[in-house]
Amino acid sequence: MIKENNIYKPEDKGGKELFSMIIYRPIANIILIRFLKDSSLTPNMVSVISLIMALIASYLFYLHDYKHLIIGAFFLHMAYFFDVMDGQLARYKNMSSQFGRLFDATLDVVKVAFLFLAISSGIYMQTHNPLVLILGFIALSNAFLTFYMMVGKRLFMQSDSFAVKLKGNVYVGYEISLYLIITIFALINNLYIGLLFLATLGSLGWIKIFINMYGIHIKSKRTADR
Repeated sequence: MIKENNIYKPEDKGGKELFSMIIYRPIANIILIRFLKDSSLTPNMVSVISLIMALIASYLFYLHDYKHLIIGAFFLHMAYFFDVMDGQLARYKNMSSQFGRLFDATLDVVKVAFLFLAISSGIYMQTHNPLVLILGFIALSNAFLTFYMMVGKRLFMQSDSFAVKLKGNVYVGYEISLYLIITIFALINNLYIGLLFLATLGSLGWIKIFINMYGIHIKSKRTADR
């Protein structure tokens, strides 16, 4: 029989993601144990639910009035909650697989793509400023590069991906960082500045991973040459 605490990762190699640890995982734990443990729901189904929540959030951001931005931010975090839930469910039912991880990572890219397209096109429809579309493209490119390198590191290097390290082994992950930035600028009703922020400083994510990957490559090359 599967122990209920199996839905927690024993000790993640890269540490513990702060917001998942203190907010999303505990709530997911309660819902899973009380309602989902005997259901026919699979982790991939939960991943699709996460995608649907993100698409709803994207549409609300496209509408781009303050009321819809607030509701959109709520659905965005519901999308992240179900993204956490699929991993919890996979561990609880012993259904973790390489395909499931790739499927989840692919949906993450799709969610972010629709999110940036919706935000930039929504702002453009109100302002008719073509710079918004350029910023949206750059922000989306930054996100794609970051996700691509994160998946590459997990699959081929078995090392940590993007993470903002805090104290000890606690960190803030890339995806929740992205959602929090969008949420903050939605709350102050200025997603244009949020888009500008992600287009300029968003490149730090993939640059950090690239430098880390290059360092690992150089280190392994030096070891092989000895």
